[in-house]
Amino acid sequence: MKRKRPGYIDLTDNILNQLKAERKRTKVGPVNILKIAKGEKPKTLSYVTISKWFKGNAKTAYKKHLDYVLEAYKSLPTINEELLTKEIAANFRKQIRATKLPLQKLLQYQKDVPPSLNAKEFYTRISGKIAKTYNKDHGDYILKICDAYAAMRKEREVVKDYQYRQDLKEIPEQDLEQLRRYRDLLNLLPGHIFKVCQAPEGLTHAMVQAWLGGQTKSAKPEYVKWVLNSCNTILKKAIEK
Repeated sequence: MKRKRPGYIDLTDNILNQLKAERKRTKVGPVNILKIAKGEKPKTLSYVTISKWFKGNAKTAYKKHLDYVLEAYKSLPTINEELLTKEIAANFRKQIRATKLPLQKLLQYQKDVPPSLNAKEFYTRISGKIAKTYNKDHGDYILKICDAYAAMRKEREVVKDYQYRQDLKEIPEQDLEQLRRYRDLLNLLPGHIFKVCQAPEGLTHAMVQAWLGGQTKSAKPEYVKWVLNSCNTILKKAIEK
């Protein structure tokens, strides 16, 4: 009978069943268990060794290795798997896109990410490329982060909109008359100046159209000034020719 090396024990059916049960419970395989495990990893322990245990290609295991892996599994929560429908997957993708950040970058800024949550793997799942189920705990966490970003973005937009409105002033009647002359007599407005001049950030063709049509009575004074000056510059250049 072949003698076991010092420190090694037999991988009995009970031990193998325990390992497989932990893997099924946590949905964590040989590679990730070593990434997640806390404490100093035994120097000679690798995911290849653990894979051999699961595949039945090893009859014995170094007890310190086995204890380390089992302790790592015991520290992990039970994974709550649910059916991943097309509607659920589409909603995940929609919520993540709304943050304007890739999922990996989104999670990078968080301090309480579940240790078993892998951004790339989760996004592959909801893209319909791997599985028919998903980790509900991971999903709930991601939606919570997305909701927080949405609320933050909405708050910023409200502040930005308030600040913008604070800057609005009623367009003087004489300026409106001049703008309409540029439109009616020279056809410079509402769109031509945007083709030949670099407009200030935030000013659009539609906004000028709203001034001319009377739908909007107020505007940033610098916007009105830019439109008037641009029309005047175009007119002068045309006369000089």
